[in-house]
Amino acid sequence: MALERIDKKLLIFVGCGLTLLIIVLGIRGELGTQSNNQVEAQIACEDALENSLKAPKGAEISTLKYTRSETTPTNWKFWGSVTASNSFGAFLTKTWTCSYLEGYASVSIDE
Repeated sequence: MALERIDKKLLIFVGCGLTLLIIVLGIRGELGTQSNNQVEAQIACEDALENSLKAPKGAEISTLKYTRSETTPTNWKFWGSVTASNSFGAFLTKTWTCSYLEGYASVSIDE
């Protein structure tokens, strides 16, 4: 009788431990995916921004903030400032915005 109680408690303990392990690994995997998507989106936005500049080599890009769509996890928005030279060689600081959706980045620079 006492042995059956120990077996049941052990089974419950092991079952709870496995359930907790599965939950933790699932959450960790989801966070890793979100992080990878964010890095991919940020790189695509910075590349699109550099491609839209007249002199991208001397540019300094600062990402101030970003958001991710709750309904579409692959939809990101980044915004910040960029200091780059214009066609006359003068360095100007402008605000930029990038929308990233499923592999496509669209950049706008405030004039």
